[in-house]
Amino acid sequence: MEETILFNRGNSVSSGFDYDELSRKAEIEKAKRKKRGDLIIAKDTNGEEIAIFYTDDSVPHEKKHETDAKEYKVLKVLK
Repeated sequence: MEETILFNRGNSVSSGFDYDELSRKAEIEKAKRKKRGDLIIAKDTNGEEIAIFYTDDSVPHEKKHETDAKEYKVLKVLK
């Protein structure tokens, strides 16, 4: 089962359409900021864009209608 998570697009570390490129960027970001927390590489539910987020920036599902958050499918978690 795919996990979906909510994020505000403006909180992304980086975004684009090339998974391999974003995966490399996520590894670099994780190495630079070890204390910030886990990173998530996720694809929007429309399947158009891939983005990198910190898990701390996720929006609780019960607050979905109170924010501009979009649903993303988790592709990879970097711990």
